[in-house]
Amino acid sequence: MRTAREFKLYLDPSFRDDFEGSPTHAEAVTYYQDYMREIYRHTEDFFSRTVRNWHQRNVEYRFSIPTTWKNPRLTDQLKDWLAAAGFTNSHNRRVLVSQTEAEAAAVYAAKHYEVFYDTALKSSWTSR
Repeated sequence: MRTAREFKLYLDPSFRDDFEGSPTHAEAVTYYQDYMREIYRHTEDFFSRTVRNWHQRNVEYRFSIPTTWKNPRLTDQLKDWLAAAGFTNSHNRRVLVSQTEAEAAAVYAAKHYEVFYDTALKSSWTSR
């Protein structure tokens, strides 16, 4: 088995670099689908063993797109790649691709800022 690293940028067919040995767009798509298929299998396996009635529960999978992607068609392609990996919509499963990675990080930071700030403030007072 070959290990592929740092292939996400190559999912955008317009991305170019001069790095020798860089994957083709098709290879990057294959790597991404293989990786996400294993994430899906592991997630479903783990929760089906640890959460009662997992397959009957409503589950929402949320994905973000790279901030560098400018072509809106790439979002649709990402949905297709995720579906090929197992992430499909059904009566109790929902797949959303709705934010860039930068937007998702900003939302996370905004939701957790107060807790982080309180912790940072407490640690600065206790270190005196």
